[in-house]
Amino acid sequence: MQLSAQQLIQFSHSARVQSFYNPAAMANGTDAEIIALYRSQWTGIAGNPETQFLSAAYPLYTMNGAVGLTLVNDVIGPQQDMVARLSFNRQFKWKQSRLILGANAGFIQKTLHGDQLITPTGNYEPGLINHNDVKLPAVKQQAGAVDFGVGMLFQLKELRISLAAQHLYSGKMNFEGGNAPFAIQAPPQLIAALSYRLKLNHSFGLNPFVQGKSDINTQQVDVGMELNYSDFLSFGLAWRGYNKYSADAVIAMLGLNATPGLYVGYSYDFTVSQLSAASSGTHEIILNYRIPVLVPSKGKIINNPRFLAF
Repeated sequence: MQLSAQQLIQFSHSARVQSFYNPAAMANGTDAEIIALYRSQWTGIAGNPETQFLSAAYPLYTMNGAVGLTLVNDVIGPQQDMVARLSFNRQFKWKQSRLILGANAGFIQKTLHGDQLITPTGNYEPGLINHNDVKLPAVKQQAGAVDFGVGMLFQLKELRISLAAQHLYSGKMNFEGGNAPFAIQAPPQLIAALSYRLKLNHSFGLNPFVQGKSDINTQQVDVGMELNYSDFLSFGLAWRGYNKYSADAVIAMLGLNATPGLYVGYSYDFTVSQLSAASSGTHEIILNYRIPVLVPSKGKIINNPRFLAF
């Protein structure tokens, strides 16, 4: 028997964490970037998904690209995934457009807390754990595997088109099980995103975006729009789902550029699926810190110790 379930983490701030889905989307400006995010999904349900995400990216002007590191801790009930990933991209410019190609390589460590599992036919008297299932362990077990992904980003003025494939090659994570071994493997995931920055006047701007995720068999779509005021405040609304079976949430977002380099954002997902009977919604907090990186000057550089200019 084969069992499939959600593998790819979903974020409400998907337009601001594209580097998680696509290695071509990281640090493609003139700033180094640090992103920290916390997500508590479907709060109120025991064992609800909780995710911590941290990434850092730095532009490499001499190579016309960028390098980045991503760390993820994702917990869903008795299962925990810890991911460490290195990414690299390179961009090619032509007039007012540019094409960025990227790739990532990493390692996934999956932990299964067998002592937290409960089966319909199991025996769980005090001090006893017996799942009556030869596959399921009664203690904590861990397994790991390498993981690879690729992506591309095309930008024409304010239009951005992103295509990526994660878990393009992901090894099997082999567990000892109870009395029989079993394996878990992340299937390939395809991610496509489209966004546009529209300046309405000197104070307001509008940023519509759409993102789709698919493992070929099933799909999910996020559609939203963000209104920016004077590059200081942002308000957003989004919808996750494309029919009555995939409808998941209505998303409200609020953001603040606390300093020229620091963005603080919060989102709340109003659950619209049948999980709304047990869930009080989803909370997500994001911090995005940008540090300007000096573009190296062309030609000969003369250091001036008097003015400490380099």
